[in-house]
Amino acid sequence: MSKKLILILILVFLALIAFFGDNKKVEPPSKKLAERNYSLSFGAVPFGKSEKSMEKILDNSVDKISEGADIYLAVALWSRIDEPFAVSLFERGIAKAREKGLNISLYIDVTNPDDRTTIALPSNVAYSSLSWKDESVRKAYADFVLSLMEKYRPEYLGLGVEVDTLYLKNLSEFIAYADAVNEVSKELKELYPDTFIYVSVQYDRLIRSAPESESLELFDYFNDNINLGLSLYPWQFYSEISDIPENYLEKAYNTKKPVYIAETSWSSASEGVLPGSLEQQKEFVNWLHNEALKGGINVITWWSVNDFESPGDPTFSFWNSQGLVDKKFNEKPAWDAWIGSYRE
Repeated sequence: MSKKLILILILVFLALIAFFGDNKKVEPPSKKLAERNYSLSFGAVPFGKSEKSMEKILDNSVDKISEGADIYLAVALWSRIDEPFAVSLFERGIAKAREKGLNISLYIDVTNPDDRTTIALPSNVAYSSLSWKDESVRKAYADFVLSLMEKYRPEYLGLGVEVDTLYLKNLSEFIAYADAVNEVSKELKELYPDTFIYVSVQYDRLIRSAPESESLELFDYFNDNINLGLSLYPWQFYSEISDIPENYLEKAYNTKKPVYIAETSWSSASEGVLPGSLEQQKEFVNWLHNEALKGGINVITWWSVNDFESPGDPTFSFWNSQGLVDKKFNEKPAWDAWIGSYRE
């Protein structure tokens, strides 16, 4: 083989390395997670074919959460407070989490998840209008929040889910909602001064939907009691973790508020057009830890510790494989990445 041919082959080899180098994997954090100054949190989704099976799934989920987290996420749906089994399951999860020594985050959802702009009230409640400008609605909301706080004493309290949708679609209604949140937060801080209070925004969508200078200005409408919660799902826009921009969370950090990742995940299986694999899920967990270790994030919440089979509408099936353990609670590669040296 001639020297010229060898040189050409070497140059081709180096070019291939350079080309594929942009697709490099996200490496695990170099710093031990035992040294982390942020908390880990999990939710649990106990979908089952019977009430007994749902209770068993929930119990197993909380057991698993206690192995790899500090906080249990409990979602409080205003629209379901008149459903006995939903309330029973909600309370069962909190009670078991307390038994396991976990802190509690209550994530209060008062909107219709189909559009996030309309208030979703219990079926046994009626008001003259479904508007945050209605004093009776604001009072009912405050009473609901304060009753949950009094009963469960969570260390973390979310007063709204993905509120950016209302901000972008109906500013006057959003301002009325923010006023309601501010009012109740003042009372909460007087009664429970150590509680971390937040509202969440769908961050990935928001930074694209609003002009650059306005994307997180919605937090100007909240008082200093309210911290920044992120609903964080980059897979909506990036098929590879390495494609996520290095400064992706910069706008959140620039608010100078503690960043609470209220929900996040990445699927371990590709569902339709959405990305997902066991390796990608593990890489995304590494990405989260690397971001948190930079500073600025105080909690990371993975939406569901377990895989599940969502009932009804098949368009929601992409959530089924987002757990860090499968439906039989077998650990996926991302589980070890999540806990790192947690067991040490």
